[in-house]
Amino acid sequence: MFEHWKKRRAHWERMVHKRGADILKSANMQKEKKFLQHGKVSVYTHSVRVAVLSLFLAELLRVKVNEEAMMRGLCFMIISCMTGMKKMTVTDGMDFLMPEQH
Repeated sequence: MFEHWKKRRAHWERMVHKRGADILKSANMQKEKKFLQHGKVSVYTHSVRVAVLSLFLAELLRVKVNEEAMMRGLCFMIISCMTGMKKMTVTDGMDFLMPEQH
């Protein structure tokens, strides 16, 4: 069972890097590589891990989500909050849920 989730994680990481390439290559995202979050992890790596973990949790909990919208939205929201472009509210980033789950 662990091997299954290990393969799924690799799939999600590839998906985040492929589908979010434009966001990950943006100037603000590249700046995140210079700043640390949680002690030793760059904000960039943290952002990617949040997106990957969110995809994992959605699949594990069998929550219907628009995976691409969720992954891209999380990366963009993290950029916005970390760079001070936007203050986060409780419902920010929830538009990836399918309509029946709102």
